Formats: sequence, C-alpha cells, structure tokens
Amino acid sequence: MKLPIFHSNFGAKFNLDTSGVAGFFGGEEAFAAMNSVHFTPSRRWIGWYNSPGSYFVAKQYGTLPNSTFWDGLFPGPELDPTELLQLNDKSGLPYIGVYSGIQLPAAGYLSYLLSLRVKPDLTESAYFSKNVADMRLDKLRKGVCVTVVELRDFDDLTWPTYPIVPKSHFKTLPVYGALLVALTILFSLASASISVLYEDWFSFSMIALGVLSNGVASIILGAGVIILKFNDTPKGSPLDDGVLLDGDNIIILHGSTRVVNGILHSKYRLEYEQDPQYDKIGICSIILLAQFLLQLFLIPQGELIGQIFFLATLAMSWICNGYFASFNYDEIKTNTLFDLIGEPVVHYTLMFDKRSTAVAYTMFYFRGLQEPKAPINGLFPNNMPVWYLWKEFICSSITFNHQPSRILENQRSRTDAALAADSEEAAAIARLERLERSLGLPDKKFLAHLLREADRERPRAIAAAQSVSVEMGRYAHTYTYDRGTDDPGAPTVAVPVDRPYARAYTPAANDPFRTSRGRGRSASINVERFANAPPSVEPFRSASEYVIPQVQIDQSQPRWDARPPSPHAVQAPQPSFRVHYSSEDAPSRAYREPPRPASDAPRPLVHAGIPTSSSGVRVRPGYAMPPHIQVHAENPPQWDGPMPNYAQFVRHHNQRSVSP
Repeated sequence: MKLPIFHSNFGAKFNLDTSGVAGFFGGEEAFAAMNSVHFTPSRRWIGWYNSPGSYFVAKQYGTLPNSTFWDGLFPGPELDPTELLQLNDKSGLPYIGVYSGIQLPAAGYLSYLLSLRVKPDLTESAYFSKNVADMRLDKLRKGVCVTVVELRDFDDLTWPTYPIVPKSHFKTLPVYGALLVALTILFSLASASISVLYEDWFSFSMIALGVLSNGVASIILGAGVIILKFNDTPKGSPLDDGVLLDGDNIIILHGSTRVVNGILHSKYRLEYEQDPQYDKIGICSIILLAQFLLQLFLIPQGELIGQIFFLATLAMSWICNGYFASFNYDEIKTNTLFDLIGEPVVHYTLMFDKRSTAVAYTMFYFRGLQEPKAPINGLFPNNMPVWYLWKEFICSSITFNHQPSRILENQRSRTDAALAADSEEAAAIARLERLERSLGLPDKKFLAHLLREADRERPRAIAAAQSVSVEMGRYAHTYTYDRGTDDPGAPTVAVPVDRPYARAYTPAANDPFRTSRGRGRSASINVERFANAPPSVEPFRSASEYVIPQVQIDQSQPRWDARPPSPHAVQAPQPSFRVHYSSEDAPSRAYREPPRPASDAPRPLVHAGIPTSSSGVRVRPGYAMPPHIQVHAENPPQWDGPMPNYAQFVRHHNQRSVSP
C-alpha cells in the first residue's frame, strides 16, 4: 500500500474529515468518568477503551504539575487535585454553637453530607400537628423540622487506616456496569481488529492509541489516595453541642468535640504520595494531547470502514463515560463518611407548622444556657418589634426557668416578695413589661399567641433533652434512699443529672432523692457526671416534680390532661418505688406502689411506650414521654386488642382502666 504522503495525487485525495474533531466532544463526560477512578475500586484498571474528549481531559489535568515547563505547556490557574476534582464542591450549612458561642456562616462540606444523611423522609413519617386529626401520611404540609442527632466518636477498630480512606468503602461496580464496561472494551478491540482485516492501518493505529492512552491515564490518575483527617482534641474535652441550619430542617447536633469539629471543618483531600510534583500526571496529559492531534490528522487518511468503526468506538465509549459520570458522588462520599465514623443516631424528628415554634422548641431543648440571645438570633434573625420582644421572652424563660407567658398571664411561680429578692430577674421582668406595653393591641395579641405556643413546646423539649441525655449515657451514678426504715428492699435510684459546672447539689427538705444517714437524717446527693456536660437535664427540686399527672383518655383525641410528664417523673406520691437506668442496655423502669389497706382494691399502673425505629423516633402529637421508658405494673390491665403505637394507658380516678 502506498503511503498517502508519497502519492502523486496526495493533494486531491487528502480530505480533513470532520471525524477528526471528535476529540473535542464528550470532554466533560470523559473528565467526570476519569474522576470516578478515585471512588470506584476497580475503575482504575478498566479504562482500556478508545475514549473521546482526550483534549479536554489533557487540559484539565495538565494544570496540576508544579513547574515552569508545565505551566507554559498547560497554562491556567494552579490547582491541587482536591480542587480540580471538586471533592468538596458544596457549601456547608450555617452552624451555631450553643455553648461555645461559635457561629459559622458556612461550615465544612461534611456538614452538607450530614444533612443529606439525616434529612427526614416525610413520605414515611407522620406530620407533627397539635390536632391528631391533622396527622396524615398521605397529605403533607410545608413546615419546619427539628432533628435531634448524635454523632459518636470512632476508634482504630472501625477505621484502622486513619486518615486514609480505604477504597473498599467506595462504590462497588454493579454487574450491569461491569458488563457495559466489558462490552465497551471488547468493542474497541474488535474495531481495531476489523481495521487490520481491511488493512486500514491508520484507523487501527488511532483506535489502539486511544485504548492505550486512556488505559494508562486511568492507572496513573487513579494512583491517588483519599484523605479524611479529623483534628485531634485533648483527652476529656467537653461535649460540643450546636445547631446546623439546613433550610427548613433544624439539626440539633450532639457529639464529641473531635467529631463535631471534624464535621464542621474537615474535608476530603486527594493526595499522590508517590508523585508529589505531579510529573507523571503531566506526562499523561501530553500523551492524551498527542492522541488528539494524531487522530485529528491521521483519521482522514483511513478507509471509510475504518473511520466508521473509529466513530463507533467513540460513541460506545461516550455511553460508558456517561454511565460513570452519572454516579451520585455526594451519596458515595456520604456513605463512606458514615461507614468510617459510624452512623448518626437520630433520636427525634419533629415537624412544626411555624418556624417560630420550632425555634422555641430548639431553645428550650438547650435550657440552662448562660447567653441564649446569640443562638436565638442566629436561628431567628427577624428583629421587628413583636419578634424582638418574643425572643426576649424566650431568653428570659430560659435564663430564669419559667414559662414564656408567665409575665403576660401573671403566672409567677414565686411570690412578689421572693421575686423582689432576685433583683436581676425582677429587673428583667420589669423591662419586658415595659416593652410589652409599648406594643399595639394587634401585636400584643399576636405576642400572647406566640408565647402560648412556646408554653406548649417547653415541657416537650425539656423531656426530649432529658431522654436524649439518658440514651447518650449522660447520667449520674446510683443514690440510695431508705426513709429511715429497715426495709431490705429499699429503693435505689439512678437519675441522669446533667448540670454545668456542678458536682453536687443539696436537695430540698421534701426531695425523695436524698442520701439518708441514720434514722432519716438527710444529706446532700453527690452527683458523678461527665465534666462540663451541657445542661440538658437538671435535678428536680421538689417531690411534686416526680409525680406524673393524671391523664384522661379521650377516644377521639388522646392528650395530656396536665403538662407532659418528665422522663424522670415518678408515679408514686410516696417514695416507695424502684427506678433503674442502664448505660449498656435500653433504660427501663419498674415502679412499685406504696402499701395499701386490704380494703383498697389494687389499681393498675401506667404502661407507656412509644415505638422506636432504626431511623429514629416518630414523635406523635401531644406526647413527650421518651421511647425507652417502660412502666411495668404488678397487676397490669388487660386490653381487648393490641396496644396502639402511640397510646398512653393510665388509670382513672374511678379505678377503671380504658384504652383509646
């Protein structure tokens, strides 16, 4: 065969066929497919096909080498592999540290991945409403969610290669994907073989060059390792809690300082340990660029059949690249992250009609804050007069531990004399009263409505915080109370106490949780707790706090007749009971009623429970009883049918038991 360059009619036969510009097309898909070598373990070794877009890939990776030569050959901004591949391409969520005071307008990329993981599935969870009739699974309304999430620390057993991310945690190529890649490789090899049969050496050489250059590029570019490093924190660092704002989803975040800081500040990084100057990547880019130029000039010299098969290999490879580009890399990185550090524990997921109600719930969840104004301003930045005053009332309620509407409705738990003794609280209340009087009548009514809604959310938030504290292991050790008797079965009580900067407190005279010495002489209760744990739970100050209020069951709408009970409430008005918490197993309770006269018929006690699921607790309307509490009676009532999931079974004053 005569070479075209030596043929006398070279000028007449030479035709710059449009197939030669095929290297310009499919570049973005080829670049995205090349990025998949870092997130699919087998992808590095299966790039042996004639891929289009070699010019685009060469220009992108050619900017990595750090030298004057490479900068002149491939001009452009100096990027590292992490920036080039956009491993952290999404903005993080705003973060508010409720105890540390840190406020980040945009946290790290991992916070975005966390929000994807804990985003509530509204198609499976009930809509949270004040009315049971509004709770519909098939009719969802726009609202604001509050999700309580716990991030647990990891160890060397769960992540032995830290900080290198093992490739075994990345996406495994499914069977149909492997079949598509195999067909693409075989088609490229078969097309090259057919070109040989037709003695079309130009088409054969260009197809073979495309196969070799793409395969070598996949091996070289896939040699990098993914790094995910969390900053080390001193041993015994306090727990760091805060709030992430994901649009209409307020994420209450619990966890150790190392994990929380990692979610807020850490990011994925790609490093080439054996090629820190990226010279091999530069050589690879030159090969891809040479492939494009040779195909541009030599493919028109081939036979028609060879050109057809060359274009067919590009089309087949373009489909394969499109498959690799279709991978959801955010999902891959999310699964990898939580495979390494452990799944986030979703304790509660609630939905509210209004953002103000959700913000009030969130603030009451973190009761005991010393400076609540900064968090509430971050959660609710509206400073119109009525909203500003509403935030002031919420902050006053948190600071001085009273109902938000107490001032407006004159529901003060202390006498005026006692209030006057607390000059700070008196001054704060007087200031709020002055501000409230300055509002117009419509604003006053609106403010009163908002505060009544906040009143309803306060006990629920406190109960949820106490429940989460128990489940997280923030609990106190066992105290003993015997009332000065010789009863060998004297009850022992282990109550979670989570109070900042406190190691002990002195109970009131009527507090049943006090250490008895001798014949009923009281002493203080020593509380062993984790250092500087956030004040999610406070010790109770009177015996009345431990009594569950009587509940009336309505067949149409179950509700609490009084305020929802605290997780640490005790049924018996007399301190003759047993309460047990376990840090390893699911916490449970066993109540024992005080002895009664023989003429008094035994009355069954409460059996309360809310089901749990692997994705968290589905909190039902009107109930704040935590899911782990199980109240077992010695004489349990007999029910006609199975218990409803969200029912609360109680005894009535007439000694009859009913179920909704």
